[in-house]
Amino acid sequence: MKAWQELLAQMHEILEEDEENKNYGVRRMQIALEQRGIKRSLSTVKRVMARGNLLHEDRRSPDGLTKADKKALRPQNIIKQDFRAQEPLRKLLTDITQILCKDGKLYVSPLLDCYAEASIQAAQKDARTAACGAEYEWSWEMLG
Repeated sequence: MKAWQELLAQMHEILEEDEENKNYGVRRMQIALEQRGIKRSLSTVKRVMARGNLLHEDRRSPDGLTKADKKALRPQNIIKQDFRAQEPLRKLLTDITQILCKDGKLYVSPLLDCYAEASIQAAQKDARTAACGAEYEWSWEMLG
């Protein structure tokens, strides 16, 4: 038996150990093999899983916050990598991040003032009020 076939046999044993193991992807399979004392690179594990027809499509699609509109015009770059401002609240920057929590998704969007190099934050008082978009406290927090 070839080395990849022996590795594939180990993978089948891992998958048969528990009903939940059938969902194992490449990284989780590599971890399970390492727990058995078998160290292989991620690419080797992926290649053997592909030969054994153990790879499966992701069932989850990423939850994007926005969808790109291919017809829309690209916005003008008014900052042009100059992150200095002559007065407070003149240049404000932001981005949005999605964080998965046990109660659902949390969206964080800090607002950065280029003059003071400070973050203007909206702090939620209560998870319920945050969900409906009410009751925010505004505060200045200096970045360190």
